[in-house]
Amino acid sequence: MISPFRTGIVPVLTYHSQNIAGNDYASNDQHALASDIQTIIDSGMRVLNLSDLVDWITGKRPARFARNGIILTCDDAPKFDYEGVVYRDFGLQTSFRSIIQRHDAHITCFAIASPKARAEIGEDALGDAELMTDAWWPDADKARWASIENHGWDHCHPAVSEPVGDSRSFLGVADYATCRQQVQLAADSIAAVTGRRPTLFAYPFGESSAYLRNSYLPDFENEHGMQAAVSTDAGYATRDSNRWNIPRFICGRDWHSPDGFRAILDHAKRSW
Repeated sequence: MISPFRTGIVPVLTYHSQNIAGNDYASNDQHALASDIQTIIDSGMRVLNLSDLVDWITGKRPARFARNGIILTCDDAPKFDYEGVVYRDFGLQTSFRSIIQRHDAHITCFAIASPKARAEIGEDALGDAELMTDAWWPDADKARWASIENHGWDHCHPAVSEPVGDSRSFLGVADYATCRQQVQLAADSIAAVTGRRPTLFAYPFGESSAYLRNSYLPDFENEHGMQAAVSTDAGYATRDSNRWNIPRFICGRDWHSPDGFRAILDHAKRSW
Protein backbone atom coordinates (compact mmCIF):
# COMPACT_ATOMS: atom_id res chain seq x y z
CA MET A 1 0.00 0.00 0.00
CA ILE A 2 1.30 3.45 -0.91
CA SER A 3 0.55 5.97 1.82
CA PRO A 4 -0.98 9.29 0.69
CA PHE A 5 1.12 10.93 3.43
CA ARG A 6 4.85 11.65 3.57
CA THR A 7 5.23 8.62 5.82
CA GLY A 8 2.99 5.93 7.28
CA ILE A 9 0.23 6.52 9.82
CA VAL A 10 0.15 6.00 13.61
CA PRO A 11 -2.87 5.15 15.78
CA VAL A 12 -3.17 7.14 19.02
CA LEU A 13 -5.51 5.20 21.30
CA THR A 14 -7.63 6.49 24.19
CA TYR A 15 -8.92 4.47 27.16
CA HIS A 16 -10.87 5.39 30.30
CA SER A 17 -10.07 3.11 33.23
CA GLN A 18 -13.34 4.12 34.93
CA ASN A 19 -15.40 2.74 32.03
CA ILE A 20 -16.64 -0.29 33.95
CA ALA A 21 -20.09 -1.62 33.15
CA GLY A 22 -19.22 -5.31 33.21
CA ASN A 23 -16.23 -7.62 33.06
CA ASP A 24 -15.65 -8.29 29.37
CA TYR A 25 -14.01 -6.53 26.44
CA ALA A 26 -17.02 -4.52 25.33
CA SER A 27 -18.01 -3.32 28.81
CA ASN A 28 -14.70 -2.75 30.58
CA ASP A 29 -11.68 -0.76 29.38
CA GLN A 30 -9.39 -2.70 31.73
CA HIS A 31 -10.19 -5.90 29.86
CA ALA A 32 -9.94 -4.16 26.50
CA LEU A 33 -6.53 -2.67 27.27
CA ALA A 34 -5.11 -6.01 28.43
CA SER A 35 -6.33 -7.71 25.26
CA ASP A 36 -5.20 -4.88 23.00
CA ILE A 37 -1.63 -4.77 24.32
CA GLN A 38 -1.26 -8.47 23.63
CA THR A 39 -2.61 -7.88 20.12
CA ILE A 40 -0.06 -5.08 19.61
CA ILE A 41 2.79 -7.38 20.63
CA ASP A 42 1.53 -10.27 18.50
CA SER A 43 1.22 -7.95 15.48
CA GLY A 44 4.84 -6.82 15.74
CA MET A 45 3.89 -3.21 16.41
CA ARG A 46 5.61 -1.04 19.03
CA VAL A 47 4.23 1.15 21.83
CA LEU A 48 5.81 4.60 21.58
CA ASN A 49 5.56 7.54 23.99
CA LEU A 50 3.24 10.35 22.95
CA SER A 51 6.03 12.88 23.53
CA ASP A 52 8.19 10.99 21.02
CA LEU A 53 5.33 11.06 18.50
CA VAL A 54 5.15 14.84 18.88
CA ASP A 55 8.89 15.02 18.16
CA TRP A 56 8.24 12.90 15.05
CA ILE A 57 5.44 15.19 13.86
CA THR A 58 7.61 18.28 14.34
CA GLY A 59 10.57 16.76 12.51
CA LYS A 60 12.80 16.19 15.53
CA ARG A 61 12.73 12.44 14.87
CA PRO A 62 13.53 10.77 11.52
CA ALA A 63 10.66 9.88 9.21
CA ARG A 64 10.94 6.13 9.83
CA PHE A 65 11.08 6.50 13.61
CA ALA A 66 7.33 5.90 14.02
CA ARG A 67 7.17 2.89 11.68
CA ASN A 68 4.65 0.39 13.11
CA GLY A 69 4.27 2.57 16.18
CA ILE A 70 1.20 2.96 18.35
CA ILE A 71 0.44 5.36 21.22
CA LEU A 72 -1.53 4.59 24.39
CA THR A 73 -3.31 7.36 26.31
CA CYS A 74 -5.97 7.49 29.03
CA ASP A 75 -8.10 10.38 30.22
CA ASP A 76 -9.17 11.89 33.57
CA ALA A 77 -6.59 10.05 35.77
CA PRO A 78 -8.91 8.25 38.20
CA LYS A 79 -7.51 5.88 40.81
CA PHE A 80 -8.26 2.91 38.53
CA ASP A 81 -5.24 3.96 36.45
CA TYR A 82 -2.90 3.22 39.34
CA GLU A 83 -4.27 0.51 41.61
CA GLY A 84 -6.81 -2.25 41.78
CA VAL A 85 -10.17 -1.16 43.15
CA VAL A 86 -13.22 -3.16 44.17
CA TYR A 87 -15.87 -1.29 42.23
CA ARG A 88 -19.61 -1.53 42.73
CA ASP A 89 -20.92 -4.98 41.80
CA PHE A 90 -18.10 -5.72 39.36
CA GLY A 91 -15.49 -6.95 41.82
CA LEU A 92 -11.77 -6.19 41.91
CA GLN A 93 -10.64 -4.26 38.86
CA THR A 94 -7.09 -4.63 37.56
CA SER A 95 -5.26 -1.30 37.30
CA PHE A 96 -3.95 0.12 34.05
CA ARG A 97 -0.56 0.28 35.78
CA SER A 98 -0.35 -3.49 36.27
CA ILE A 99 -1.37 -4.10 32.65
CA ILE A 100 1.14 -1.61 31.25
CA GLN A 101 4.01 -2.71 33.49
CA ARG A 102 3.43 -6.38 32.64
CA HIS A 103 4.40 -5.56 29.06
CA ASP A 104 7.00 -2.86 29.82
CA ALA A 105 4.92 -0.37 27.86
CA HIS A 106 4.00 3.29 28.42
CA ILE A 107 0.73 5.21 28.68
CA THR A 108 0.10 8.95 28.85
CA CYS A 109 -2.41 9.84 31.59
CA PHE A 110 -4.24 13.15 31.15
CA ALA A 111 -5.19 14.54 34.57
CA ILE A 112 -7.75 17.10 35.75
CA ALA A 113 -5.92 19.70 37.84
CA SER A 114 -8.52 21.13 40.23
CA PRO A 115 -8.90 19.09 43.45
CA LYS A 116 -12.40 20.52 43.96
CA ALA A 117 -13.49 19.62 40.42
CA ARG A 118 -12.06 16.12 40.75
CA ALA A 119 -13.86 15.54 44.02
CA GLU A 120 -17.16 16.66 42.51
CA ILE A 121 -16.65 14.51 39.42
CA GLY A 122 -15.64 11.51 41.52
CA GLU A 123 -18.67 11.81 43.76
CA ASP A 124 -21.13 12.39 40.93
CA ALA A 125 -19.83 10.04 38.24
CA LEU A 126 -18.11 7.30 40.27
CA GLY A 127 -19.84 7.48 43.64
CA ASP A 128 -16.66 8.28 45.59
CA ALA A 129 -14.55 11.46 45.56
CA GLU A 130 -11.48 9.43 46.60
CA LEU A 131 -11.52 7.67 43.24
CA MET A 132 -10.23 10.94 41.75
CA THR A 133 -7.32 11.46 44.16
CA ASP A 134 -3.97 12.81 42.96
CA ALA A 135 -1.97 10.92 45.62
CA TRP A 136 -0.57 8.47 43.05
CA TRP A 137 0.51 11.02 40.44
CA PRO A 138 4.09 11.63 41.69
CA ASP A 139 4.99 7.94 41.75
CA ALA A 140 3.43 7.34 38.34
CA ASP A 141 5.07 10.31 36.66
CA LYS A 142 8.52 9.25 37.87
CA ALA A 143 8.05 5.67 36.66
CA ARG A 144 8.66 4.15 33.23
CA TRP A 145 5.07 3.11 32.67
CA ALA A 146 3.33 6.51 32.69
CA SER A 147 3.49 10.25 32.40
CA ILE A 148 0.97 12.65 33.94
CA GLU A 149 -0.13 15.32 31.47
CA ASN A 150 -2.70 18.13 31.29
CA HIS A 151 -6.46 17.60 30.89
CA GLY A 152 -7.49 21.10 31.91
CA TRP A 153 -8.40 22.76 35.17
CA ASP A 154 -11.93 21.42 35.64
CA HIS A 155 -12.82 19.54 32.42
CA CYS A 156 -15.93 21.77 32.15
CA HIS A 157 -17.61 18.63 33.47
CA PRO A 158 -21.38 18.78 34.17
CA ALA A 159 -20.71 17.76 37.79
CA VAL A 160 -18.48 20.80 38.45
CA SER A 161 -20.35 23.42 40.44
CA GLU A 162 -18.28 26.45 39.41
CA PRO A 163 -16.63 25.87 36.02
CA VAL A 164 -14.00 28.36 34.88
CA GLY A 165 -15.63 31.15 32.90
CA ASP A 166 -19.02 29.66 33.76
CA SER A 167 -18.57 27.43 30.72
CA ARG A 168 -20.39 24.09 30.67
CA SER A 169 -18.52 23.00 27.55
CA PHE A 170 -14.87 23.23 26.57
CA LEU A 171 -16.07 24.89 23.37
CA GLY A 172 -16.72 27.90 25.62
CA VAL A 173 -13.04 28.11 26.56
CA ALA A 174 -12.57 30.81 23.96
CA ASP A 175 -10.81 33.84 25.46
CA TYR A 176 -7.33 34.44 26.85
CA ALA A 177 -8.25 34.49 30.55
CA THR A 178 -10.29 31.27 30.44
CA CYS A 179 -7.70 29.49 28.31
CA ARG A 180 -4.95 30.57 30.69
CA GLN A 181 -6.80 29.06 33.66
CA GLN A 182 -7.64 25.84 31.84
CA VAL A 183 -4.16 25.32 30.37
CA GLN A 184 -1.37 27.29 32.04
CA LEU A 185 -2.66 27.37 35.62
CA ALA A 186 -3.74 23.74 35.31
CA ALA A 187 -0.18 22.86 34.29
CA ASP A 188 1.16 24.83 37.28
CA SER A 189 -1.12 22.88 39.62
CA ILE A 190 -0.19 19.47 38.17
CA ALA A 191 3.51 20.35 38.37
CA ALA A 192 3.10 21.23 42.06
CA VAL A 193 1.88 17.67 42.65
CA THR A 194 4.19 15.65 40.39
CA GLY A 195 7.33 17.78 40.44
CA ARG A 196 7.37 17.93 36.61
CA ARG A 197 5.54 20.39 34.41
CA PRO A 198 3.29 18.70 31.84
CA THR A 199 3.88 19.54 28.18
CA LEU A 200 0.94 17.78 26.52
CA PHE A 201 -2.74 18.75 26.60
CA ALA A 202 -5.89 16.72 25.92
CA TYR A 203 -9.08 18.62 25.10
CA PRO A 204 -11.79 17.52 27.56
CA PHE A 205 -14.53 15.65 25.70
CA GLY A 206 -12.31 16.25 22.64
CA GLU A 207 -13.77 19.76 22.38
CA SER A 208 -11.78 22.87 21.48
CA SER A 209 -12.76 26.34 20.40
CA ALA A 210 -11.10 27.82 17.32
CA TYR A 211 -9.44 30.41 19.57
CA LEU A 212 -7.95 27.79 21.91
CA ARG A 213 -6.78 25.53 19.11
CA ASN A 214 -5.63 28.06 16.53
CA SER A 215 -4.61 31.10 18.58
CA TYR A 216 -4.00 30.57 22.28
CA LEU A 217 -2.03 27.32 22.17
CA PRO A 218 0.30 28.20 19.26
CA ASP A 219 0.65 31.94 20.05
CA PHE A 220 1.28 31.67 23.81
CA GLU A 221 3.41 28.53 23.89
CA ASN A 222 6.17 30.35 25.79
CA GLU A 223 3.67 31.07 28.58
CA HIS A 224 1.77 27.80 28.96
CA GLY A 225 4.58 25.40 28.02
CA MET A 226 2.43 22.92 26.10
CA GLN A 227 4.09 21.36 23.06
CA ALA A 228 1.05 19.66 21.54
CA ALA A 229 -2.62 18.87 22.10
CA VAL A 230 -4.74 15.84 21.30
CA SER A 231 -8.39 15.71 20.35
CA THR A 232 -10.81 12.82 20.11
CA ASP A 233 -11.34 13.16 16.36
CA ALA A 234 -11.15 9.59 15.08
CA GLY A 235 -8.17 9.24 12.78
CA TYR A 236 -4.49 8.45 12.50
CA ALA A 237 -1.57 10.71 13.38
CA THR A 238 0.72 11.49 10.46
CA ARG A 239 3.89 13.45 9.87
CA ASP A 240 1.55 16.18 8.56
CA SER A 241 -0.74 16.30 11.62
CA ASN A 242 -1.44 19.64 13.26
CA ARG A 243 0.36 19.26 16.60
CA TRP A 244 -2.39 21.29 18.28
CA ASN A 245 -5.09 18.86 17.14
CA ILE A 246 -3.63 15.33 16.98
CA PRO A 247 -6.46 12.80 16.42
CA ARG A 248 -7.17 9.84 18.70
CA PHE A 249 -9.31 6.71 18.54
CA ILE A 250 -11.49 6.05 21.61
CA CYS A 251 -12.06 2.55 22.98
CA GLY A 252 -15.79 1.81 23.03
CA ARG A 253 -16.61 4.47 20.46
CA ASP A 254 -14.27 3.73 17.55
CA TRP A 255 -13.80 0.01 18.20
CA HIS A 256 -15.73 -2.45 20.38
CA SER A 257 -14.02 -5.80 19.87
CA PRO A 258 -10.64 -7.44 19.27
CA ASP A 259 -11.51 -7.71 15.56
CA GLY A 260 -12.27 -3.99 15.40
CA PHE A 261 -9.00 -3.23 17.12
CA ARG A 262 -7.01 -5.43 14.74
CA ALA A 263 -8.56 -3.57 11.81
CA ILE A 264 -7.16 -0.27 13.15
CA LEU A 265 -3.71 -1.83 13.54
CA ASP A 266 -3.74 -3.57 10.18
CA HIS A 267 -4.58 -0.35 8.33
CA ALA A 268 -1.67 1.41 10.05
CA LYS A 269 0.79 -1.40 9.30
CA ARG A 270 -0.11 -1.46 5.60
CA SER A 271 0.62 2.27 5.33
CA TRP A 272 4.33 1.71 5.94
